[in-house]
Amino acid sequence: MGEEKTEPATDHKREEARQRGNVLKSQDAIIALLLFVFASTINFVGQNAYTLLYGFFKETYETLSDKALNFSFALAMAFLLKAMLVLFLCVAPLAAFSFAAAYIGNLAQIGILFSTKALSIEENIKKLNPFTGFKKIFNVKQVVELLKAFLKILIISSTIFGVIKDKIGPILLSGTMHPAMALGLAGNMVVTIAQRVALAMVGLALIDYFFQRWQYEKGLRMSKQEIKDEYKKLEGDPMVKARLRQKQMEMAMGAMQQAVPNADVVVTNPTHYAVALEYKPKRGMKAPKVIAKGKNRVALEIRRIAEENFITVVEDPPTARALYLQVEIDQDIPADLFGAVAKIIALLYKRKKPLPAQPLTEIPTAPVPYFIEEEIQKEEEVATEIPAKPTE
Repeated sequence: MGEEKTEPATDHKREEARQRGNVLKSQDAIIALLLFVFASTINFVGQNAYTLLYGFFKETYETLSDKALNFSFALAMAFLLKAMLVLFLCVAPLAAFSFAAAYIGNLAQIGILFSTKALSIEENIKKLNPFTGFKKIFNVKQVVELLKAFLKILIISSTIFGVIKDKIGPILLSGTMHPAMALGLAGNMVVTIAQRVALAMVGLALIDYFFQRWQYEKGLRMSKQEIKDEYKKLEGDPMVKARLRQKQMEMAMGAMQQAVPNADVVVTNPTHYAVALEYKPKRGMKAPKVIAKGKNRVALEIRRIAEENFITVVEDPPTARALYLQVEIDQDIPADLFGAVAKIIALLYKRKKPLPAQPLTEIPTAPVPYFIEEEIQKEEEVATEIPAKPTE
């Protein structure tokens, strides 16, 4: 038996469902919007449509009533083309506004979505699965859809009955009315029915939307194991990632062990940070370059290698932190740190021999650039929380 799905869907699961065409949408909300637009459009263009239709029928009646009319195929085609033009002019506004309403209604609920997964053969085969289809017949969603269908029939039939009841007198007299009045009566009844049905559909659409939302969220629920599996799929197995990090650390340590012996000086914090600098102007180097850097255990390892290779270690916390945060490996130091590093290099050339690890006392502490003050504080807080591994 599968694990119970009690957890809300992740963003990745929602995006996958969306790409398959599984989206939250209330069709009844779109129907209600279409009915409102239909009724409003008839009110807006109804007079023009009425004038066109009335003029066409009047002209047709008068033409066909002419006894001297010589009816021919050309005349029939002329009537047909004019009828199509009148029909197009009457229907085009309704079709255009209805299409716009349907598009806006879908866009408001779904947004812009283009996916070929929903059209794939695999997805369509899943939909044709007879066992899945049989299950769908007997579920809550189908029962609710059936109830909604009955409600729609009840709403439409009761609305039509109510309008006919209100207009029963004019309807009975429509046979004796002028055609223009009869046409106006019919148009008025259609608009009234559409408006009342749309108003009733708003309430049904609200109920349907919340039901569809509940059903959609329920269908996307995940078990705790599914969330773990998804995390492993997207982020990678934590154990594998740990091994990769360990391997990367070993590679970095190996590269550092080869680089540090080439340094001219190592600037430390004294224990939290260590930056190895190389400066050989005779080889064409225009500025000192960072060849290795690290913090905590890596910093202690850099310091140990430097001492083994008789490389001067200078304790200058502000400069060490600034170099660590601001300069990457194999990069020259920036202009704003020239002053601090130049004083260290100058002291080395003055003494002409390696210095033992000691605090920097002969050189005034270099100012730290203002734009990395906050980063230095953050790094310092993190560094103090991680215990450093003592040197052996």
